[in-house]
Amino acid sequence: MPSPTDWQERQHALNEEEVARYLELQADWPALLETLTGDLEFGLKIVEADSVAVLSQWFTATDGWREEEGRWGLLGDNAFGVAWEYDGIHDVPFAFNGLPASGRPVTVRGFTLLGPDPDSGRVQIRRYVDWAGVFGQLGLTLNWRIPVPP
Repeated sequence: MPSPTDWQERQHALNEEEVARYLELQADWPALLETLTGDLEFGLKIVEADSVAVLSQWFTATDGWREEEGRWGLLGDNAFGVAWEYDGIHDVPFAFNGLPASGRPVTVRGFTLLGPDPDSGRVQIRRYVDWAGVFGQLGLTLNWRIPVPP
């Protein structure tokens, strides 16, 4: 997960007070989950800060990050999730896996899951991205070779 400094440098989502609040709560998953479910805006900001800190390295924001309407909230009794989209332009040369900047618009779709790390009890953020969709928008193809037994 990007550091709070990374989040703030990219001027997305969390202010200093919210970063401090998150850092205080991240070691106590039950308290953080209660906060996320009671303050949805805070939960959305955490997810936005996490995803935009990475995506903005590869794609310059156009419409930027947004949650998918009605596709966020409590999952079961021990997780919080958000489906999201990020609109940008692939104009950062060689930053995305060494690919020359194409100037193409992209909509990156993803889902972020916040839950407890089973070993430490601290928050664990998992970000799932539709990379095949991104590759297609950039004009790339995926070639899957079926494994052949020896």
